Amino acid sequence: KDLSSGDEITRSFDVVIKPVISYLEIPYNNLKDGANYIENGNVVLVFYAPGKEFVNINGSFVDWKKENSYLMNYDPVLKRFWYEFKNLDNNKHYSYQYIVDGVISVADPYSEMILDSNHDSYLCLTQDCGFDKLPSYPISNNHAASVLDMDRQFNWEDENYLKPKKEELIIYEILIRDFDEGKSFKSLYERLDYLESLGVNAVELMPINEFDGNESWGYNPSFHMAIDKAYGSPQELKKLVNECHKRGIAVILDVVYNHATGQHPYFRLWNTKPDSYDGEPSEENVFFQISPVTEPYLNYFNDINHDFSYVRDYIKRINSFFINEYHIDGFRFDLTKGFTNENIAENYLSSRVDYLKNIADDVREVDENSYIIFEHFQGFEEKIFSDYGILTWGEENYNYNEATMGYSSDFSGISYKKRGFKNPTLVGFMESHDKERLMYKNIEYGNSSGSYDIKYFDNAIERMKTAGALFFTVPGPKMIWQFGELGYDISINNCPDGSINDNCRLSNKDSAFKLKMDNEIKRIQLFETWSRIISLRNKEKIFHTSDFTIEASSELKYIKLFSNESNQDISEVIIIGNFGLESINIPEEILPDGELYDIYSNNLELDKVSILNSPLQPGKFLILADGKTDLEDDIDMTLNTEHLYRKFKIYPNPTDDILNIEFPR
Repeated sequence: KDLSSGDEITRSFDVVIKPVISYLEIPYNNLKDGANYIENGNVVLVFYAPGKEFVNINGSFVDWKKENSYLMNYDPVLKRFWYEFKNLDNNKHYSYQYIVDGVISVADPYSEMILDSNHDSYLCLTQDCGFDKLPSYPISNNHAASVLDMDRQFNWEDENYLKPKKEELIIYEILIRDFDEGKSFKSLYERLDYLESLGVNAVELMPINEFDGNESWGYNPSFHMAIDKAYGSPQELKKLVNECHKRGIAVILDVVYNHATGQHPYFRLWNTKPDSYDGEPSEENVFFQISPVTEPYLNYFNDINHDFSYVRDYIKRINSFFINEYHIDGFRFDLTKGFTNENIAENYLSSRVDYLKNIADDVREVDENSYIIFEHFQGFEEKIFSDYGILTWGEENYNYNEATMGYSSDFSGISYKKRGFKNPTLVGFMESHDKERLMYKNIEYGNSSGSYDIKYFDNAIERMKTAGALFFTVPGPKMIWQFGELGYDISINNCPDGSINDNCRLSNKDSAFKLKMDNEIKRIQLFETWSRIISLRNKEKIFHTSDFTIEASSELKYIKLFSNESNQDISEVIIIGNFGLESINIPEEILPDGELYDIYSNNLELDKVSILNSPLQPGKFLILADGKTDLEDDIDMTLNTEHLYRKFKIYPNPTDDILNIEFPR
């Protein structure tokens, strides 16, 4: 009370009395951090929180009444807090949080699913979306809560599934949010017929971990191991993987371990603002740090400290969980160049190489055949990774797009050999989620000569066929960004109002299915062309040879393949594409000797004279071999001898009235 003024001033504060904790060894061997499901409805929670004095568990067990929370034991040998729940109902879900030192409430860093009072109300959490047993969670709680799923049974049907060879991968990169209007795991597995008909043998899911909010590309992870409920339940993800495996399609997860958002429990536990998400790591925080890396593009959100030994254990725990629980076939590690505390990440860093190789070893310890893909972009280190059997992303977006737009280019970097790799470990791509659409730039900026104009849609999409011919036929794994096979031509920077702005890069984009692109004849023809080339690649061993050359510096670009094996029907293949604006005569010296067959066009036999006397038109391609392919004929395909390669359709078949013959332009 202020005696001079008569005003009364009130101050409130909380008093936390440290309880007496039990120092007990965990009564089971080989338990992992997070939730461990023991038989008979028993669950042991294990929590790593160095430097913290005591931890309580609050949750639906006690109807979220903090005063009745459970005090965790402490194992002084393993340096872990732990608590065992016994005889939980196997048909229920439970929710919980850790209350650390009586003041900080956090979800489990190893949550498999979380509840979020700020965003869950906007999601479909009904039985139709795979959620029928979500536990209670008070709307007044501002922080995420973890979920225990006691009903974990799933009928896997992939016991006969074999992973495709990594050098033969055709990966289809998918952002579930924009792939289908359903925006869910379910909507994706209902589209698998489409992907299977294209011929891909792997899907790469952009991050499906919990992230801030409900709409994102996923590279802002808040809980690395939790499945984002915006896409569906854990059971729905298992259904997706199961359906993919039944079709021989591998599932690769895009994972983000360079950083995390402010929601992450280990960011909040040692933080200048532990009750919010925008503080900074305190000196006690060994898991997160103020980034020492100078490159701004490597500084996203909050930097994980990869010099802290426990971080490797954290990554191993999450990866092994996805392999064992979800049968995931491999991982694409985002931004691996940032896995360092050295100042300049662009430099060669032997410590980073060793660390990343150890992470690869950890994955292989769980599944020796798991795919490991790094987004690295550090040439010398990528060569070392190649020797170690690690795949790396191989971007050729700019050079392929210059070619499709009709400008000078050289995309020979799509070849792992051109990059100095000894092994076919380069995951080459023309487009990715982070690069502009080729067709958008074709139409906006395409070159022209006389009456031939690449800005004209039919010419632009025809050149995408030729780009595919000189892409899929290069030995080594390849990746397609969703809807490239339909010539998707909406800019990566398209805004909801139709304008183009860099700030709209992460905005929702309409699905090609919603836009009916899969019903447009020209786009269908591109799909069919890529599909047949992929089928040809899958059928003939020569497309996986190590003996090949690529010449891509002039307008007439070509790839020559030579068989590594004797007694093959095909010992030499040449793929030729005209990326210029005028017709070009094919030089005789680049053609194989002897008889030639257009193995793309139903093994049509060609003689050199007809080839040499028929200039290759702009935007067209040929796939010629010295023997026939065993690939089944395409009944809709024939050859126009005047132009060497041309596809037309005859319909309806059968007919009793009018017969239509449609020639592409």
